Amino acid sequence: MDAFFASVEIADFPELQGRPVIVGGDPGTRSVVCAASYEAKIFGIKAGMPVRQAAMLCPNAVFQRPRYRRYIEASEKLISILRDFSPRVEVYSIDEAFVEVTGSQRIFGPAPEIGRLVKERVRTETNLTVSVGCSASRVISKIASDIEKPDGLVVVEPGSEREFLDPLAVEKMIGIGPKTQIVLNAQGIFTLGDLAQCNEYKLHRMFGKVGRTLWLLSNGYDFSDVSGIFLPKTVSNSTTLDRNTTDLEHVSAHLLLLSHCVGMRMRAKNIAGSTVVLRVRWADMHSFTRNQKIPFPTDIDEDIYYTALDLLRGIKIEQPIRLVGVGVTNIEQVTAPHLMTEAQRTKRLDQAMDAIELKWGGGAITRAKLRLYNIVESASNPFILLDSLKCEMEEAS
Repeated sequence: MDAFFASVEIADFPELQGRPVIVGGDPGTRSVVCAASYEAKIFGIKAGMPVRQAAMLCPNAVFQRPRYRRYIEASEKLISILRDFSPRVEVYSIDEAFVEVTGSQRIFGPAPEIGRLVKERVRTETNLTVSVGCSASRVISKIASDIEKPDGLVVVEPGSEREFLDPLAVEKMIGIGPKTQIVLNAQGIFTLGDLAQCNEYKLHRMFGKVGRTLWLLSNGYDFSDVSGIFLPKTVSNSTTLDRNTTDLEHVSAHLLLLSHCVGMRMRAKNIAGSTVVLRVRWADMHSFTRNQKIPFPTDIDEDIYYTALDLLRGIKIEQPIRLVGVGVTNIEQVTAPHLMTEAQRTKRLDQAMDAIELKWGGGAITRAKLRLYNIVESASNPFILLDSLKCEMEEAS
């Protein structure tokens, strides 16, 4: 989808058409940008940026508060349209999906025609635009879908993968972030063509198994398949604190709430994870993450919280903390145990709290530590995200 959250706001409020629209909190708050329309992006505004900075870059912008339930509703409509063309739809995020259409072409025509039909139906039924990439692989299709945004349709015919990939900058490849880009550029690797011609073993020495994967992908080799089962890579929540602080007790109270949010979302989808991730952003806007593997997959609030708390206590507090986040990775489906363990008893307590909050609202029942720090009442309600694991708003909880 194209600038998804902002586009939904414009579709629902036509008077915003043509204006720079920013989805986020009010400019006077400490919240961050969730999404920006293309009219706003030309001013350098992007997701994760403080709304105060965005307001300075674009004083005429219209700020819309996020409506997550509405975005989930629009996402579900998109997925239902895709499933009319193929049963093999893999939801990648709230605004992205892969569709395997090999078996659908005898009904709807070749893949580019299916892409055109999808775009037409999305525009007609939702008043939104979608960019489509067509190819023989998931990774190349995703890259292609970003090339001609907004409202693009890019086709990469089988056999022409290298021709398509070679001129692109290395950061266009999935898995290459700013830090990896810096390392590659320092080695004289600026394009995916450079990466494809690089010695495979050299990349393996630089990045381990990831290096070989990047070499294969840059050469057009993608052996992954479209799965109809959606298992998120990470379930996470983060929050900007009401003030920058070095008080770890105050930060740990936020960790407790965030751990509950993550655990609640995982229990709702019957999944668990075996690695806990802590994310911290300092007052100077620099961020870092730490993670710790635990002996067993969990979806229990206390397991997540105490692991995140250990990570927090293990860092050197260099300056006040602005934002803190908790996540769980290495996700898998939960299988029910035959015996009721102590962990399962704790989980039943968590599930009872989930049921009360889902019926009566976030904060209807909570732990005493959160009342002590008045966090539930003062925090923006994160429980709206529980409807779908597709909504991974790590930068803008």
